[in-house]
Amino acid sequence: MLYILDFHQLNLVRPEPINHICNTDQFIVSGGNPVPTICGKSNGNHMYIDAGAGVDNPITLSVVTGDSSFQRNWKIRVLQIPCTSLNRAENGCLQYFTGVAGQILSFNYDPTSGAQLSNQDYGICIRAERNFCGVQYTQCPDPTAACNSPGMQLVM
Repeated sequence: MLYILDFHQLNLVRPEPINHICNTDQFIVSGGNPVPTICGKSNGNHMYIDAGAGVDNPITLSVVTGDSSFQRNWKIRVLQIPCTSLNRAENGCLQYFTGVAGQILSFNYDPTSGAQLSNQDYGICIRAERNFCGVQYTQCPDPTAACNSPGMQLVM
């Protein structure tokens, strides 16, 4: 069974500033494929969770919060993907991108501070689209703002 977690909103306390570890808040996925613990802001991101075959493989989503007055919020859509779907990600893909243009962002990406989460070891996959034979990556011209142009483009 495969699930997609679409983070419409995920605003938790950011990681501590020295080692960038989620000490105060944590979003944890238990069961299925290995998923790194995340925190901070990940609006618009997604995760593909492979629960394996059968119905005896539960997936648990946990939000662990510490003692803080931070205004947390989350809105996560969970979708089940049929085994025969064309949108099914390959094994080992925590993030999976489709289409001929898009933007790849790591969890808690913050271009103003440059801080990244520690202990993030996961696969990012891009589906090969019909009539395209490669991927062209471009950097956003202004790292403090979201790209108006695609962050990746497939090329023929």
